[in-house]
Amino acid sequence: MLLQLLLLQLLVLTAFTAATASTAATAATAAAAATAATAASAAASAATAVTPATAATTTTAATAAAATAAALLLLLLLLLLLLLLLLLLLLLLLLLLLLLLLQMLLLLLLLLLLLLLLLLLLMLLPILMVLLLLLLQLLLLLLQLLILLLLLLLPVLLLLLLLLLLLLLRLLLLLQLLLLLLHQQLLLLLLVVLQLLLHCYCYYYNS
Repeated sequence: MLLQLLLLQLLVLTAFTAATASTAATAATAAAAATAATAASAAASAATAVTPATAATTTTAATAAAATAAALLLLLLLLLLLLLLLLLLLLLLLLLLLLLLLQMLLLLLLLLLLLLLLLLLLMLLPILMVLLLLLLQLLLLLLQLLILLLLLLLPVLLLLLLLLLLLLLRLLLLLQLLLLLLHQQLLLLLLVVLQLLLHCYCYYYNS
């Protein structure tokens, strides 16, 4: 918006300068025409009669012509200055246009960079998806390994349990054998005691 306002101001100044330059050129042309007419009339009057009054008139006309020429020179200088200002304004306008073009180019470059970033992101998304899939595959492989280990360990555990059961059965059998032996021993002891009691009774009865 600021650049647009500056451009409008410069256009207005350019139009004003051009109008002033055309006005000054018109005034200079009119002054030159008036000076030429005055000089022609003064020459005609000088050619017709030479008297003291006409000499004074001729001197006054020459002075007026010199003043008009000086004014014409000043107007020409002003016209040159106005043209120089007009050229400077045109140069400033060109510089502003160049700056606007550079700004547009910078904006286009920024847009291109944004598009490149978006493309990079779009290119990185499949890579991220592939990495996620690889991680999921690794997790699945780990789970499969755990399941395989469990499957391999289950028969071993079952065998260990069976061995423990067999050991317990053997221990029970040994205990049962020991109990049987103790029972037999006890029976033998009872028989011996009974025999001793019988012998004692028989001896006591015979005596």
